[in-house]
Amino acid sequence: MSADNFYIIRKHPLGGYAAVMGFASDTDENDEQIMPEAEITDKQFEKWQDAWNYALGEYSEYGYDVHPECMEEKQ
Repeated sequence: MSADNFYIIRKHPLGGYAAVMGFASDTDENDEQIMPEAEITDKQFEKWQDAWNYALGEYSEYGYDVHPECMEEKQ
């Protein structure tokens, strides 16, 4: 059985960043990928790099990414 998961770095609703797990099979009615949003209960990191390092320590079948909402801070 496939894990079907990936991690994406998102802005945390309380500030900072979160490593959020999503699933490749989660698509909308137009077959577009649904990107999970960070929730208050997600682990909060001050820097996107810390969230990235956390995600890299978690198993992911479909890899890791940074959401465009974080790109300004990433540069």
